[in-house]
Amino acid sequence: MKVLLLSTYFEGQGGAEFAVHQLALDLIAQNHQVKVVCLNKLMDGSIHGEYEGVPIIEISPFNLYWAGENENKPLPLKILWQLLDIFNFSAYKILQTIIQKEKPDIIHVHKMRGFSPSVWLAAKHQDVPVIQTCHDYELMSPVANFEGKLGRLFLSKNVISRLYTFSRSWLSDCVSAVTSPSNYTCEKILGAGFFGRTPIKVTIPNSHGYSSTELKARRGIAIKKDETKLKLMFIGRLETIKGIENLCESFASLTNKYPNVVLDIVGTGSLYQTLQEKYAKITRMKFHGKLVGEAKEKAFEVANMVLVPSKWPEVFGIVIIEAFAHGIPVIATNEGGMKELIQPGKTGYYFKGTSTQSISETLIEVLENTDNIIDMKNNCFDEAEYYSNEAVLKQYLNVYERVINDYKIS
Repeated sequence: MKVLLLSTYFEGQGGAEFAVHQLALDLIAQNHQVKVVCLNKLMDGSIHGEYEGVPIIEISPFNLYWAGENENKPLPLKILWQLLDIFNFSAYKILQTIIQKEKPDIIHVHKMRGFSPSVWLAAKHQDVPVIQTCHDYELMSPVANFEGKLGRLFLSKNVISRLYTFSRSWLSDCVSAVTSPSNYTCEKILGAGFFGRTPIKVTIPNSHGYSSTELKARRGIAIKKDETKLKLMFIGRLETIKGIENLCESFASLTNKYPNVVLDIVGTGSLYQTLQEKYAKITRMKFHGKLVGEAKEKAFEVANMVLVPSKWPEVFGIVIIEAFAHGIPVIATNEGGMKELIQPGKTGYYFKGTSTQSISETLIEVLENTDNIIDMKNNCFDEAEYYSNEAVLKQYLNVYERVINDYKIS
């Protein structure tokens, strides 16, 4: 099978890019032909190359600036950029040329910012079926989520949000199948008027990046943890929307009652320095910055429980399944896609709310019965199997085959 994957970014931007890279590697491992089309950061033409074992085509459709440079641009420029991204004719022409040359059996779109919905029409005009995976809310919001004032504006049903969604939904009927990592996200996007005539709608979770073989090996390794301490870990962006401020305040209030509990904070963000300075005297609250590779693995290895106190409904919760892949239970907010991931009492718990008091109440209940945390280890490994590379790939291949077969019949 020849597959063309499309994503705005490809090199180390976030969870969606990780998912695309892992899917590409897994498809290649099964002898499928794969190429990834992404945007050229320098906007200096089309470049054919390779990134960590995956063939890529970087393209430069016309717009005012690269999609990843949006944050510090003046508002008038941002508005004009968005108008050009309603239907990018330049991207449409470039993609048609690529499709004609590559002749893929299927096109799988993951992130379309900078391509615009023109990718759907380009595929249709070249008679190639297209699948859309919705990793976030970019179809409903120019910031791809509902964070901040701008995000909240597009969360409410007003004239601006309706115009924005309509400008993108009118071509969604070109799509043969739509997937999303969670039922919550899929329902949210379908409810906004997208993919009304798309015949295949299915939830396919993200992978944590480990194979079944790796999970079995990790399950069999008894990593000795410090029995004198209970290590809680937060891993993610240090931003208000992630609930890190309330978590730190809650933990600080419990340090005297639970002197053997440590909070490791992994990640960076706008609140990093502020929080580090505010809690400098609490030696059992440790800020590690961003950890990757082996350093990140070691952080998971010594953790007893992972905390995800997000204030907004996450699309999925990649950190949760990463924790499961290390046999670690999770306490998370009972919102969005996260409420589909945890089995309370078996693989973790849900916070009673996102306030400091709610977080404290939940932590006290858990810390009063720490024996249960140890008992959850095997349950977490069992749950992690569902998110293995092989399991996720199998689900995508099933959709690919259904789409190709249905497309031939039609």
